[in-house]
Amino acid sequence: MKQIWCIAGLLLLSQSIFAQFGISGNYRVHDAKDWKIVYPDQTSQEILGDGLSLGVDYWFRLKNYRVEFLPELNVILPQALTTQDGSELDVKFYSLFFNTNFYLFDFMGDCDCPTWSKQGNFAKKGFFVQLSPGISMLQNAVTTEGVESSANDWALSLGAGIGFDIGITDLVTFTPMLGARYFPKANWSSLEEAKASWTFEQESAITQLYAGVRLGFRFDYKDGRR
Repeated sequence: MKQIWCIAGLLLLSQSIFAQFGISGNYRVHDAKDWKIVYPDQTSQEILGDGLSLGVDYWFRLKNYRVEFLPELNVILPQALTTQDGSELDVKFYSLFFNTNFYLFDFMGDCDCPTWSKQGNFAKKGFFVQLSPGISMLQNAVTTEGVESSANDWALSLGAGIGFDIGITDLVTFTPMLGARYFPKANWSSLEEAKASWTFEQESAITQLYAGVRLGFRFDYKDGRR
């Protein structure tokens, strides 16, 4: 499965390198209160840490409206945690997000050019609201006394956020973003194989809050024309 994601990422990058693509990074804070373990003394520990997210996307848009699409391959790397008995818990998210940006204050704009080149009110042209359905493969693992149990689980999610495009040049756009993503149900099935002395909640909803940036590249945009 790792190889599939790597190949898909390379194909996306190779198709985009002479066209329009972006790279992004952000930090994600997780809330998965039902995803926890309970020790024999009845104390508990949440098992999903916070962490970094990295992504690469391909850009295209509607012709006559400011609706832009940025399908993204993304990896989220929460911090691994250690339990009271020394077991290590680790999970990674490999995702496909279908990001869709709505430029609400310039919705009827038909300029197919980077923000820097657009005429008119800069704030009006650059602000957008993003909706982002997604599907993720959660690669989860538990290591107890040197023995690792791992599994892959799938989860659907929906994200929403706001951002603002800032043109650095005609070819490069810098975009700070804030947002949230919600997973209605996620499963950590490798816990079943851990056979540890604690009990656990194997399923939980997950809320992610994030802040980050995107760099967009428009190598298809030359001399003010496509």
